[in-house]
Amino acid sequence: MSMMLMYWLVKFDDIRAVSGGLGMFCLFCAIMTIPLLVEGDHKKWLRLTKILVAGFLMGIATWTFLPSTKQMAAIVLVPAVLNNKDVQEIGAKTADLGKDLLALTQAYVKEHLSNVDYKKGIKDSD
Repeated sequence: MSMMLMYWLVKFDDIRAVSGGLGMFCLFCAIMTIPLLVEGDHKKWLRLTKILVAGFLMGIATWTFLPSTKQMAAIVLVPAVLNNKDVQEIGAKTADLGKDLLALTQAYVKEHLSNVDYKKGIKDSD
């Protein structure tokens, strides 16, 4: 992972916060210009209101569709880890190791249970 990718990965939350704040600011300003539409130069204030509403929509769209830092980390890191050859080979090696360990455990238990039963039988017959 490059340093630039890591930088953007951790900055996504900041970008989302700024875009959400910008959207709310534009909405507030658009609401404040509505009374001016009634009293003043309609074309000028209508154009300003449209720009502010567009700013609000862009801010909210950016806030909505830009992934958070956690989401982006999952998008970048999970496929990289899962597609790694070493990680894929670990599963097969672990399964083989598990089978060997199970066989050894079964042999150990069988041996010790038979010794316990045998010793128990000797003590019972005495």
